[in-house]
Amino acid sequence: MTKVVDVVVDSASVVDNQERHEIGRRMKAARELIGLTQDGLAKAVGGSKRGIQENEARNRVPGGEVVAGMVRLGV
Repeated sequence: MTKVVDVVVDSASVVDNQERHEIGRRMKAARELIGLTQDGLAKAVGGSKRGIQENEARNRVPGGEVVAGMVRLGV
């Protein structure tokens, strides 16, 4: 089942901690579902491995480039 995201938020200041937790958890689950490592996802979406780690660790919200890259991958 594919979920459609209606809103993309680039600024961590507008995302509360609960939403940040959910974004990171869902991002990791999607990455694992499509069979990519953090490094593989970073290369596929034009981001950095460290950035993906920060997103999944719920320290940062993924930026537009990462979100757009994941959409291109079918997430």
